[in-house]
Amino acid sequence: MGPAVPLALAAATSMAAAALVAPGREPKGKGVFIRSVRHCGSPQKCGEYVKRMGFKWVAILLAWQKPNGRSTVYLNRELAAYARAFRKAGAKVWLWAWPEPGQSWELVDLYMKAKRLGVGPVGFIVDPEGPYYGRRFESAAARDLLSWKLLAVPLGVTTYGGGPAHHPSFAWDVWSQTDFGIPQIYDSKHRLGADYPRFAIKQWAAAGWTRIVPAWGASDKHSPNDMRWHIQQTPPIYRAACWWDLYWLIRSNKRSAVIENMRMPKREKLARVA
Repeated sequence: MGPAVPLALAAATSMAAAALVAPGREPKGKGVFIRSVRHCGSPQKCGEYVKRMGFKWVAILLAWQKPNGRSTVYLNRELAAYARAFRKAGAKVWLWAWPEPGQSWELVDLYMKAKRLGVGPVGFIVDPEGPYYGRRFESAAARDLLSWKLLAVPLGVTTYGGGPAHHPSFAWDVWSQTDFGIPQIYDSKHRLGADYPRFAIKQWAAAGWTRIVPAWGASDKHSPNDMRWHIQQTPPIYRAACWWDLYWLIRSNKRSAVIENMRMPKREKLARVA
């Protein structure tokens, strides 16, 4: 009887995926991850920056869950005020979270509260990394993913850029049943090789995603030249791209200029990359 539970969960998740994964449920254009809305000043100042950069979407941290169940929750009226400023600047608002296995319903509840508070989210992005690492967490991943799918909103995953080749014990077959994937293509230690951006896209395509949104680095570990290199080396199969994160961008005019001057390329077919 033991193995039947994960199989049933996988089947249920597959049915939910078939019903909810549909074209047009991924972000469009340039976007940025935000750990704290306070990183760029007032709501008005943040909105002006987002508009100047040409960001069409932002992903704001909703909660950071912890193993002991004591999550750090960022949802409040201040976040809602910043979200309104972003929308006024022409950017759609997504919410993202760092999840812990078995605590998915807290994030469901917080997402619904965010809607009631006037945040106006268009979808949800989860960042499952270390807490879900290892095949023993596969059934937990399936359960949690099914919970989030019941929100019936666009759902994306961001995690290890190296995909199955670099992280074979991660539950890629579960997480790829989302609307889109965001591979973290930022080689902060500069040791993954010149082919890493293309390699990452190919890996995520092999894992099952057909809509892939690359996430590039914009921290103090990435020079403007390094940022441009990552953009140039990533196959243009995307309708959207994003950067980690606003905290670092807002502190560097040179890094900001790279993104401000970037134009989204003409999209290629994913098959040409694979």
